[in-house]
Amino acid sequence: MMLRLKSTAIVLMFILMGNVQAELRGSQWSQDQELPLSVGTPELKIKFQEWIKEHEKIYESVEEMINRFEIWLENHLLIEEHNNREPKPNFLLGHNQFSDLTNKEFQEYNRLGEYSPGVMTTGGIENAESIARRLEEAEDVSSSFTESMSADIPDYVDWVEAGAVTNVKNQGRCGSCWAFSAAGSLESAYYLKTGRLVSLSEQQLVDCDSKDQGCNGGLMDSAFMYDEMSGGLCALDDYPYVAVQNTCDIECRKVRGSAAKSYVDIAHDPDALMAAIAQQPVAVAIQANQMKFQMYKSGVFDEYCFQHIDHGVVAVGYGTDEESSLDYWKIKNSWSEKWGDQGYIRIARSSLSRLGRCGILAAASYPVL
Repeated sequence: MMLRLKSTAIVLMFILMGNVQAELRGSQWSQDQELPLSVGTPELKIKFQEWIKEHEKIYESVEEMINRFEIWLENHLLIEEHNNREPKPNFLLGHNQFSDLTNKEFQEYNRLGEYSPGVMTTGGIENAESIARRLEEAEDVSSSFTESMSADIPDYVDWVEAGAVTNVKNQGRCGSCWAFSAAGSLESAYYLKTGRLVSLSEQQLVDCDSKDQGCNGGLMDSAFMYDEMSGGLCALDDYPYVAVQNTCDIECRKVRGSAAKSYVDIAHDPDALMAAIAQQPVAVAIQANQMKFQMYKSGVFDEYCFQHIDHGVVAVGYGTDEESSLDYWKIKNSWSEKWGDQGYIRIARSSLSRLGRCGILAAASYPVL
């Protein structure tokens, strides 16, 4: 993505970089020391130091800190340029734990884009287009399902407000988004069945689901099949997440009633997805490698987006934004509450693609408990 900045902003950026490099090169720096910036930039100095403390960043050398500051500053200028556009954008950007990463580094960290292994299926690795073709068989079933429920579909659904969604979690540097997507939808299905909200173990899926690839990617449908065949998942407290693949712990106690009986693939149709979400939260896959997705803060994400799905998440609602009047999907992510709108993003429902904005209709499914 090419970043266009005003010439004055570019000049300021390089002045700051030059001053920092001149003052810090060859010296040692720690979080307890003040960061030497030019006298005329107290606000940026304060913001960067506060950001470092908030996200508990540790840099091994002065040179690394300088490099991270340069990247942070470039991302800061992107945030300011986007948020101050006229007319006002429908979504805002903001600093988060990824502010000192380039977009390429962000993709590598989260196994997105060129670093994504693709979406694993029982037949191997598939992209959005092949998944869409595979789901054609489910089109008629899903269309009938949508028509039968159309009169009962509400205009607004938010399962977070309804208390059916667990807290936002953090997958860390492990390509386990598929496990968080599957576990998240299973947690909500279990709540709707029993009235008990229990955090289930993503680590169990990472370690024990042999059809998927642990930290190297997977598919939510395969995770549902593992849950069914294994007799359910253990609680997160009993089998905690560690963000690396280990030997399967067969001794943990399964949460009674958490085993899926089956799962349903949803056709790539927005009405079908709405009908499904009206029943329960749904596991979906999206493309999440864009620069503005990296820095998303709030509002309805209506940025132009392809359908090269590389990230599993949970669709927990939909509605219409009062300020922009845009229809949206509400998505629970697994990058902690420090990212996005307390861990969530709202993605615009409008799209010229049959697979939806960011490919959200390509591989949607939910478990039946």
